Amino acid sequence: MDAGSNRRARRCMLRRKVVRECGLLPALACLGLLASLALEARQAEVERQQERIVQIVADSLARARSLAAGGRYEEAMQAVDRALAVDAENAEAIDLKESLRQNIAGELERRDRLLRAEGLVELGRERLAQGSFDQAASLFSQALDLAPSEEVRRLWEEAQRRVR
Repeated sequence: MDAGSNRRARRCMLRRKVVRECGLLPALACLGLLASLALEARQAEVERQQERIVQIVADSLARARSLAAGGRYEEAMQAVDRALAVDAENAEAIDLKESLRQNIAGELERRDRLLRAEGLVELGRERLAQGSFDQAASLFSQALDLAPSEEVRRLWEEAQRRVR
């Protein structure tokens, strides 16, 4: 017997007992009162669950914002996912997740540019050491376009001076 069947059987036994001990009209009034109390209890539980959901979402979004402010985008995304797990249609969480996706994409792009620039600078240094000043200047110029820095600007200027 499943839980639903057990509840129905208990309710039926309770009704019979109330009717037997109190009479039909008082029993119906008593059962109505019990049903009303049960409904109120269910509504109160639903309200408690909704309040808990609101609190979980608020806490998760606050944590996500704090993590994102520190550049910890992946962890922030996990916090947003916790909020969406309990309220999948929360507009604020959906917007924050999209913003985090854009931040993560931007961060990945920035890292990619830095890595490419580092490779160009390394190759430029090699060309500079070999005396290929035109090639070195070109490589440093490309590196500056990707990730400007004072060090690379100085290397580019040195290569330009030596070309002349």
